[in-house]
Parts: sequence; structure tokens; C-alpha cells
Amino acid sequence: RVQKYHFTHNFRQPNKAMRLFRKIEKAEQRAFPVRKKFAGILAFGSNWVSLENDLVQVLLREDDRIRTMFARGFLVDELLVPTMLNIYPEFKDRIYYDRPVHDRPEEFQGSLRYINWWDGSPYVWREKDYETLLAARRQGHLFSRKFDAEVDNAIIDKIAGQLLEIK
Repeated sequence: RVQKYHFTHNFRQPNKAMRLFRKIEKAEQRAFPVRKKFAGILAFGSNWVSLENDLVQVLLREDDRIRTMFARGFLVDELLVPTMLNIYPEFKDRIYYDRPVHDRPEEFQGSLRYINWWDGSPYVWREKDYETLLAARRQGHLFSRKFDAEVDNAIIDKIAGQLLEIK
């Protein structure tokens, strides 16, 4: 929301005085709306993103601005990074994939993550999927989801072993 909004109509008010207060408060908000000065740059998107160090450094430097914009917000996790990308658009194409994803294995999925939604919700990778994961890495994916040691710990060991060999 870019202006004050109470969704108290979804909650029962404990007493008559509180119900009256909420009615007066809503009437005041309708008569004198307070719009946030950041309304023109606010954006939303996935809160599941992979960030390069350059952007992380910018976000850390912009701590005061971020606090000013979001400290009084509610559930703003899906606003933070996309809004900052509106302020620093040079990072946009390095984080989000600009074409729709249709849950096809050959299509790049954005956010630098390889997630198999077409075989599960999401599918849990197994040792038999190792070559598929390597191919995804060659396509540019830096992360993958979902691994579960209870389902197949061997794939986790194999990938961890490969990562240790690289270093």
C-alpha cells in the first residue's frame, strides 16, 4: 500500500468504543489521505533473488533510505529489492530474467535458481539428477532447489564434494 490502510474489517472489534474509533479513523483517512512520497518508485517482485556483491553493497549503503521507505510497512519483503532496482536500474538485468517462465526444463528460470516445478512442487533432486543439475549450472544457474537429506543424501554429498574440489 502506498497510503495508510487498515484491514480491520476482517477482524472483530473487542468493544463498541474500539469500533467507533475505527470508524472515525477510516473516515479521517478517506478525507485526508496520506500518500507515501515513494509511490512512484515502489515495485514488487519475488523476494527469492540471488544478489551480486555490487548490489548488496549498494543496499548496505542505502540502509537509511531503506529504513525510511519500509520501516513502517507491513510485509514489505517483496517490495524491497524491486524498489531498489527502480532506483538503481543498472542491476535489473543481472537479477531478474526478463521473459516469462513456463516451467519447461530448457527455459532459464530467473533469480539464478534452478527449480523443477514441472515434476513436483518443487521436485526434490536426487542423485540420478546430477547431470541435469550440472547442465543447469552451465546455463548460468548459481543455485538449485530443492534438496532433502531424508529423500536422497547422496546428491547433497556429490555436489558438496564437487564444490570442495573446485576450491
